[in-house]
Amino acid sequence: GSAGFSAIAIQPVDVGMSIGPLEYAVEYFMKMGPAAAVLQDASEAQKSTVREALGEVLNKYTTGDGVVMPGAAWAVPASQ
Repeated sequence: GSAGFSAIAIQPVDVGMSIGPLEYAVEYFMKMGPAAAVLQDASEAQKSTVREALGEVLNKYTTGDGVVMPGAAWAVPASQ
């Protein structure tokens, strides 16, 4: 309001986030986010264990369009 906006609303937006084929999604999560830092100095055996575990988890989200995970954001429309 102090920035000159009115009719401010907060609306949840729940969407499916398409990540791609299972193999791609596993490698994506191995290289991005918190796992990347932890795996940087991991042995190949440790990386293999994590890769397998990620595959098992992400497989639960696999559809005909690849891995699609639930996602959420907030839309905040306002008038000026």
